[in-house]
Amino acid sequence: MNCIKLQKIQEMVIGIDEAGRGSFIGPLVIAGFSIPYIFISRLKELGVKDSKKLTPAKRTELYVKLKKLECSSVLIYKLSPQLIDSYVWSNVKSINLNYLEAFYMAKIINRLPGNYTVVDAADVSESLFLKNVLKNVRRNVILISSHHADDLYSVVSAASIVAKVVRDKEIEKLHSVYGNFGSGYPSDPKTLKFLKSLKDKPDMFHAIRLSWKTLNKLNNI
Repeated sequence: MNCIKLQKIQEMVIGIDEAGRGSFIGPLVIAGFSIPYIFISRLKELGVKDSKKLTPAKRTELYVKLKKLECSSVLIYKLSPQLIDSYVWSNVKSINLNYLEAFYMAKIINRLPGNYTVVDAADVSESLFLKNVLKNVRRNVILISSHHADDLYSVVSAASIVAKVVRDKEIEKLHSVYGNFGSGYPSDPKTLKFLKSLKDKPDMFHAIRLSWKTLNKLNNI
């Protein structure tokens, strides 16, 4: 099937989600997934759902299938800890992590084909997050900003799977160099134990978000 022709005559839908927002270690991954609306049912047939409700093996399996799905497009941004820190430490009050996510989601909307977009709202206010995304969108789109969009909209579920698998691969790379420090999240005892030993691993600091307040409360950091 000629996908370019199909995209011109059919409504395209974009779903956008992230993985790694609250992590101490590794990148924040923001992923966009675009597909013709008439193919949305295929996502459900594949068993696509919120990535948190899938096993790592199932996520990887679906990730491969999603990238091969007819007329679909994927776009990924990996936001480094240094980039995140620069925004969090910014003296501009309106510039924060929510702004950063909104900015990169807008970049995805500008680049992926799609008349309609659904984003998983990062702000407590869905409407405020929508406004922040739209500030940097350079074309006409219909945009929905929703909490739990990765659970409510299959196209966002697909994006959540892509984001999660890509981030997990980045964490695996860090494990291969620095050892198994766990998931990188503050709820993980293995991660907290690892962070307390960081003075012995100064070359690891490039992979850590030094601006996180919880991190600064740990001893020896």
